[in-house]
Amino acid sequence: MDEIVENKVLEDLFNARSDGFQAYFVKENGETDEMKKVEESENKLIDMIKSNINNEKIQKQIIDQFYEVTDNMIVVECFWMKQYYKLGFTDRISLKKLKAIKFLRRFKSK
Repeated sequence: MDEIVENKVLEDLFNARSDGFQAYFVKENGETDEMKKVEESENKLIDMIKSNINNEKIQKQIIDQFYEVTDNMIVVECFWMKQYYKLGFTDRISLKKLKAIKFLRRFKSK
C-alpha cells in the first residue's frame, strides 16, 4: 500500500489531469446542482453573518475564518481524491494482470 501513496508518477498524472478534466466538464456541462448548492449555502451564510453582526471587523474575521476552514477542507478532500485515484489506477493494473494470468492458465490447460 505504501507504494501507492508514495507513487510520484501517479500523483503527477492526477495533478495534470484533474484540473483539465474539471474545466472541460464544467465547460461542456455547466455547473452541477451540487456546485450551485455550495455557492447558495456560502452566500446564505455570509448574508446571515452580515445581517446578525453589526461590527464589520468581526464580520470580516468570521468570514475569513469560514474561508480558511473551507480551504482546509478542500485540501483534505483533494488529498483523499488523489489517494483514491492512485488506488484505482493500481487496482486496474492488478485486474489486468489477473486477467492475463487467467487467460494463460486457460490457454495452458488446452
